[in-house]
Amino acid sequence: MDYFDLVPKDQRWQNWILFSQSMKYGLRVRDRYADSVCVECGKVNELSALNSGIDCDVIIKSKLDYLLTDDGIICASRRLIAVLHENSVVGFTDIPLPGDKSFSVLVPNLLVDIHESELNLEFIEPKCSTCDRYREVIGTPYLLAMDLPKNPLALFYSKIWMENERNRVTWFRCTGLVANILKQEKIRGVEFEEC
Repeated sequence: MDYFDLVPKDQRWQNWILFSQSMKYGLRVRDRYADSVCVECGKVNELSALNSGIDCDVIIKSKLDYLLTDDGIICASRRLIAVLHENSVVGFTDIPLPGDKSFSVLVPNLLVDIHESELNLEFIEPKCSTCDRYREVIGTPYLLAMDLPKNPLALFYSKIWMENERNRVTWFRCTGLVANILKQEKIRGVEFEEC
């Protein structure tokens, strides 16, 4: 079976979910997520943050169906969410943006184990002694290192995510079956990179 990384295309606008950016304050974590920030390294626990809700002033500027925000979160148009549900695709949770009727946050909930001998990941020290996260994690795991889901209609990723200095970066993989559904529906903003 063929597998693909769902690679978001570059976008024109800056979009943020967990952070806000202004001329006065620069880039900072939104106030509602203060409790989700590690006191030692300053990284945001994005899953905890998203579970606490999303501010009403978060609006996505894009004409794409699939995009990666500047803080590493995948957003999907309501059209893409409908396509996934209509085709019984699993492996994600969609969190509608309360202030934006066009987009939802797409969170992976099918995280598979990987075999540490074949990670294809680079772990950049230091590792935080409070939240146990590395400063950065670079790369994507080899497909052969992953315990692949049995359901061919699944979006998935490994339990170890890519990570930048602020937070994790969301990523999805899928089978050729799911990729073909998205291609047939002409989903905008995604490139299919064979694994």
